[in-house]
Amino acid sequence: LPGMPLGPIPYPPVVTEVINPKLWPGFPWRALAPLYDVWLPMSYQSDRKPESGYRDAYRYTAENIDRMRARLCRPDAPVHAIGGIADRTSSADVRAMLRAAVERRAIGGSLYDWRTTSPQLWPALQPFRR
Repeated sequence: LPGMPLGPIPYPPVVTEVINPKLWPGFPWRALAPLYDVWLPMSYQSDRKPESGYRDAYRYTAENIDRMRARLCRPDAPVHAIGGIADRTSSADVRAMLRAAVERRAIGGSLYDWRTTSPQLWPALQPFRR
């Protein structure tokens, strides 16, 4: 598909490096870096336990973006953050994810998935539209 943007949707680095390093040790970030146009980490804070500190949507989104760009050796790698499972995510979670994404100059953000996104979440998601 020449000329078509392509992006992987990998496990986020916090999962593979901190939470479960045995899941995918040695993930080939650098080898994959030149093959993709945008990166879409599955930063589902809704899957994290509060006591881990990673249920915090800001922290989890920010750390995943920072770690991923560092592993890619591309501090400017385009990122579209995919936040939590929509029916387990609050508007406050979305606002926190948005703040981390904006601070890190991510190109976008969303939740998984459209079908389970309640009407109450759409106003918080609106700033991701461009």
